[in-house]
Amino acid sequence: KAPFPIFMESIALEFAGRAWIMGPMRNTLTIARTTYGEIARMPLYYILLLAAGFLIYASRFFTHFTFNQETNAIREMGIATISVWGFLIAVILPTIIVTTELESRTSLNLLSKPISRRDFLVGKFLAVFLAAVAGIVLLSLVLLYTLWSYLGILWLDRHFMDMAAAGKAGSVWSFIWEHFFSTNGLLIGEGCLLAIFQAAIMSAIAVSSAAFFPAPVTVAASMLVFILGNLSTYMVAAIARLDSGPLNLLGSLLYYLIPNFSNFNLQSAFSEGRVISLEYLAFALLYGLVYAGGALLISTH
Repeated sequence: KAPFPIFMESIALEFAGRAWIMGPMRNTLTIARTTYGEIARMPLYYILLLAAGFLIYASRFFTHFTFNQETNAIREMGIATISVWGFLIAVILPTIIVTTELESRTSLNLLSKPISRRDFLVGKFLAVFLAAVAGIVLLSLVLLYTLWSYLGILWLDRHFMDMAAAGKAGSVWSFIWEHFFSTNGLLIGEGCLLAIFQAAIMSAIAVSSAAFFPAPVTVAASMLVFILGNLSTYMVAAIARLDSGPLNLLGSLLYYLIPNFSNFNLQSAFSEGRVISLEYLAFALLYGLVYAGGALLISTH
């Protein structure tokens, strides 16, 4: 196992050992802990993680035509990569840890014990979600390091010499914090949170689909939901221009049934360096909880 997944698993073990959650959620947390241990031993998880980390670091070499907007371009590409990685993990893992067990009837041994369908699916969801969170946080650190290695070191060298000449070398660190880490760290943190909220919805949808359909159908359905979710705003606007009552009703129904993932992909804000308000993050959190909870509620009843 890699150190970071082990650290995340130790957190899960610590929470699972608390007396106040050893009641109704005991079976759920036991399944989540066991499943996360399986994910932490999957080579595919680390291959995708390394591939995403490489793409984020390599983005610094594709900024020659950004006209002095290198930092914004690297930040935008990095956050987009993190978001897509979270989506891939949320779709691929359930087809392995849920569909495979159901098809091989391994899960029947669990469900024959005093473990309900809800415990099984919610536990799988928590494991997939925790694995997605671990990777998103790690990739966010890679993005912050990429930005620092590309621009921060140049700032440090330039301003340290200027401040040293003025006898203020000690204030260079506060300058670097104010002009680099506080801004980029905050934006990357917000992008990380939005990617986590999106991964929660996709994990719930994929786990719920895997409980009913085979792996190819689960992957196809999850990808279709993701694509439609990113285009739902444009589709509703296009349908509204047709001025047809039945089509408008169908468009509105799809708009509210399918999660609107454009709420989590604010690439224009990240590209321009605009900080997202706490109110919007709270709305995104509530939106993610509602859709993820709804998807799990349907599959567990």
